[in-house]
This record gives sequence, structure tokens and C-alpha cells, in this order.
Amino acid sequence: MNPKERVYTVLEHKKPDRVPVTNRFTPEVAGMLSEILNINSDDSFDLEVELGHDLLCTKEIGIVNVFTFKDSRQIDNNLYIDEFGVLKRKIEHGGGSYIEIVKNPLEDLNKFSSYKLPDPDKQPVLQKQLKNFKENVEKYGKTHAIVGGVTATIFEAAQHLRGIERVMVDLIENEDFLNELMDML
Repeated sequence: MNPKERVYTVLEHKKPDRVPVTNRFTPEVAGMLSEILNINSDDSFDLEVELGHDLLCTKEIGIVNVFTFKDSRQIDNNLYIDEFGVLKRKIEHGGGSYIEIVKNPLEDLNKFSSYKLPDPDKQPVLQKQLKNFKENVEKYGKTHAIVGGVTATIFEAAQHLRGIERVMVDLIENEDFLNELMDML
């Protein structure tokens, strides 16, 4: 039974030869594992396949990508601004790092009417990722189940643009605005 058959068997509520597996890695962990396993593959599923995963999970892009600054503009040492106008700081710790949001582009509600989301058709990172997805589906789609990766939802996207405290207040005091923001996203 190949990985894709295994996943489909489970989805049909039948018993597979073994439980299908998958796992997600932060970029640092993926890098370390790739180095240990001698895999030189930044944007493909080679690492997951090597580790025996049945489901291959795509990488996130856009505002839901919480792990990387790859396509953000660097302001100074550890400060970046992404294509959505979210100002982020990279905090290093031990062998890894995490991202802290410093400033939200829609902190001020008055900025909403003039705020424009980036045009997906004009973002090279999206075009590159789409090309990569197609290549991965061609390479692994017959043998593995491929699923979309989402580390954050539309709710988190609103938090990135507005700030978590303001979104929580908006849930009660600005419901129409929050609905409009989420519709836009």
C-alpha cells in the first residue's frame, strides 16, 4: 500500500496496513534534519518523503506564513516589514527563532479605508510557490496525499493587521468592521 492509498483507505473508514503519518517542522528543525539526512531541498517534499510521511503538507505563503522573513523587506538587524505592512522582529533563542509582531498596519481604524491588500498576481513569491506546488504535485501526487498547510486562519490574519487586543475589542464593539476586514482577507 503506498502512502496515498493508505490515506484514502482511512478516509473510507477502512483499515490500512498502518496508520498514516505526517509531521510539520519549523524552518530550523527542517534545516537541521535536511543537513543530517543530506537533503538539499528548500521548497519540496523531499524531507517528508525521506522520513516516511504519507501526507505531504504544503508551505504557507502570504499573511498566514508565520515562520519566515524570506520575502519581507529588512529594516534593520532583526526588524522586517512584510508585503502586508506588518512590522515584525525576529527573536533568536537557542538553536531557533520566533517572530514577534511589533506594529500592525491597521492599528488605527481610520487607515482601513485606504488600506490595500497586496495583489497576489503581482507577488513573485506567490508565483514561485504556485510553480513549486505544481512541481511537487507532479513529482509526488500519484504516490502521496498532498494537503494545504495553514498555520494561521483568517482570524490570525486579522490579528496581524489589526493587533490581537484590537481584534478582541472589535468582536464586541466593531463587529461590522471586523466582518468587512475578514471578508477582504
